[in-house]
Amino acid sequence: MARLLVLAVVLLAGNALAKTCKPEHNCKLEKLGCYNDNYQRTMPELLLSGRDTSSPSYDDEIGEIKWDKYEKYILDFACRCATIASEKGYTVIGLQFYGECWSGPDAAQDYAKYGKSKECIDTKYQPSSDNTCGKDIGKSWTNYVFRLATPGCAHENIEPVGCFHDNLKAPRPVPTYTHNERDYSLPNWNGHLIDWEHWLTYSPAMVCRCQAAAKKAGHNYFAIQFWGECWTGTDADVHFARNGVSTNCRDEYFKPCTCNSYICVGMAYTNYVYKFKSDVPCPVDDADNSFHKTIEIW
Repeated sequence: MARLLVLAVVLLAGNALAKTCKPEHNCKLEKLGCYNDNYQRTMPELLLSGRDTSSPSYDDEIGEIKWDKYEKYILDFACRCATIASEKGYTVIGLQFYGECWSGPDAAQDYAKYGKSKECIDTKYQPSSDNTCGKDIGKSWTNYVFRLATPGCAHENIEPVGCFHDNLKAPRPVPTYTHNERDYSLPNWNGHLIDWEHWLTYSPAMVCRCQAAAKKAGHNYFAIQFWGECWTGTDADVHFARNGVSTNCRDEYFKPCTCNSYICVGMAYTNYVYKFKSDVPCPVDDADNSFHKTIEIW
């Protein structure tokens, strides 16, 4: 019996190690910035707490704040909170007071209500910066706000690559002009025209349509150029950085894109490039009981 039990354990362990993490296991978080909060909270629901063991939002699996392993703790903590928020249909979370995570049904509209703050830190306890791709959190009454992936195609395993010039010389840096949403007279028009008035909701959907077209073609890169052109390609023929980096990319608010934004498009002569990611082995760490999922913070 003991020998059979050992064999079963080995088989289970082997299966766990062989398991791959699909997109739904990833926590893709995009940095939105550091914002003030007060007693009339911009995010009214405490989804997760690492500060108060008596709180209904305390999670034994995450545990109390691990100050000596703070970076790893915050990665696991943010990932767990992102999962809870996603299950509730929320699209942003706020990390506050070193070990609290807040959100709510209107958090995406209200998070900036009290203005920007400078009271956020990184995981090394240094002042945070919106210009770096670090992992940040607010101090007391301050949220560092993150958005959960890309609305509309959040379950596709994609990552932003960046903003790059295109000098229009053939072959193009991202070579296949798959479809466009600018000019209905062209044969590759996909039936959609740029909706400038509703750009906030239109642009995420456009990114996802380009992603879907790339996936259908078997391509692992796609890019949005000139506000509404979808270009795609493969590892073999994409040279996205050929003409250098650019700052001429814009988000859904027509503002320069934040660090590795999941919703961003190129302006004229500019590609904002995305790439499909391969599934990876799920992380297994027997040293502690931390939340074992992959997190990507941009």
